[in-house]
Amino acid sequence: MSEIVEVFGKFAVEIEGEVQMYETHSEAEIAKNAFEHAEDFYNRGVGFCEAHDITGKNLKGKVNIISAFLAWEAAGSPERVVEEETEEAVNIVA
Repeated sequence: MSEIVEVFGKFAVEIEGEVQMYETHSEAEIAKNAFEHAEDFYNRGVGFCEAHDITGKNLKGKVNIISAFLAWEAAGSPERVVEEETEEAVNIVA
């Protein structure tokens, strides 16, 4: 299991032997949960789709959405953090 570490204002987590960087701790936690529980989340998504007769082309997309939701839920259902936009002065040199 990999720990989430703050590095220069971003959040790092090791996934499959490679360090991934995220803007927020919540994003890193979601990615970590998605990786650690991928098989379980996938199987639960497939089970849900089969129980509701969702097959064919729709199956893959629905399973991906369900898996993403389960990863988000496992991370504690974090609220999305929206950074405020800042206006920067633009200097035009003629």
